[in-house]
Amino acid sequence: MFPDVANVLRIREALWRHKALGNASVMVGAGFSRNAEPISPVARPMPNWVQMAQALCEPLYPHDDTRRNAALGEAAATSGFLRLAQEYQAAFGVSDLNNRIRGLVPDTDYRPGDLHKRLLRLPWAEVFSTNWDTLLERACADVLERSYDIIRTVGEIPFATRPRIVKLHGTFPGHDPFIFTEEDYRTYPRLFSPFVNLVQQAMMETIFCLVGFSGDDPNFLHWSGWVRDNLGLSAPKIYLVGWLELSVHRRRMLEARNVMPVDLSALPQAGAWPRHLRDGYAAEWFLATLELGKPDGFASWPSPPSAPPPPPPHLGDLLPKTGPKALAEPYDVERHTQGADRLKALREIVQTWRHNRLLYPGWLIPPPRVRENLLRSTSDWSFAFREVGSLSPSERVLALGELAWRMERALYPLFAEHEADAQAALNSIDLSTQQVGGDHRRRATIQTRMHAN
Repeated sequence: MFPDVANVLRIREALWRHKALGNASVMVGAGFSRNAEPISPVARPMPNWVQMAQALCEPLYPHDDTRRNAALGEAAATSGFLRLAQEYQAAFGVSDLNNRIRGLVPDTDYRPGDLHKRLLRLPWAEVFSTNWDTLLERACADVLERSYDIIRTVGEIPFATRPRIVKLHGTFPGHDPFIFTEEDYRTYPRLFSPFVNLVQQAMMETIFCLVGFSGDDPNFLHWSGWVRDNLGLSAPKIYLVGWLELSVHRRRMLEARNVMPVDLSALPQAGAWPRHLRDGYAAEWFLATLELGKPDGFASWPSPPSAPPPPPPHLGDLLPKTGPKALAEPYDVERHTQGADRLKALREIVQTWRHNRLLYPGWLIPPPRVRENLLRSTSDWSFAFREVGSLSPSERVLALGELAWRMERALYPLFAEHEADAQAALNSIDLSTQQVGGDHRRRATIQTRMHAN
């Protein structure tokens, strides 16, 4: 479907590997905050790194356009940006820098968007965030499927249980320091070693996914470099997800750094997305695809669960569900099939029954509702077994075996009209030569299928 499909499927499989908590963790970056909903039409936009650099340069060089432009040029690189924040702190102090950050990020102008809630409904093993805003914490109030403990400071770690939202770089309104300067990043492994240990453990034990980061994001570069420095050759893969627009050389560079891109700009439908909506659509596509990985429960067996609602048209095709799932029972087509068509329908229903039998939840006695559905759906197809005599001996044995298995699970005797067929099928089995109806070619297959039954 697109080049990074294997990476998406790996994340999805790990996410739903266990029922309570999956085997995947996520780190949420500043780009994901752009999916928040403004409270009023006059809400200030969430800033990107370029806009934050401009806001720091203006008070530093109010009348020196040349020096200001030079500082902005240097801030395009990660080291230059962090140095600019360090320069601002040296000029105006830590308190002024923290207040400047509060003024630049309009946290109270926004409420969590639908994507924030959908992200938290997924069974992540851990949720980390480098964002200062409180959107994830506030989204928890609308997520009834999971109860998150919030870790804002190192001292809260002993009292929090999984699933947890860990705020790595401080959080509004007053849990500072806000990690922002060159010195903050340099001393972080020492001053915040418990947070480092949490991330390191998640990266070693789970699939680690970065959402809301770009390939040039200072936080992304810091954390991906930190993993390589601390874990070396044993470092697991990191999955960078988003609208990345990677060149071939940039992709190779990321992969050499142990970062596996999921570049959603390469989706076939992405070319039709409006420029100002593409990041949100990309995040929505990713979350919708992860949601489809949820395994089917037992409640609807032997029929498939209700199909999920179709995705919005703008998302295009999603990656379909993977792994075993129940197949739909064919409709009653007694009035519309004759001869060869009815024989074909019989073969199809036998294959469907076999597939559903292999997904049987293992009840010694199925619940009454399941028994009723099983008997009804089996009875609806009894007409097709009028053609059972037209099957080959080996097919006849397998078809009647599936029928008998369903009737037994429904706690109901075999229909009288099929007793003679069943007796004839049993008589065609020669146990001494392990043949069915004298068919030597089918012997190994029949042995295997009979053991499965």
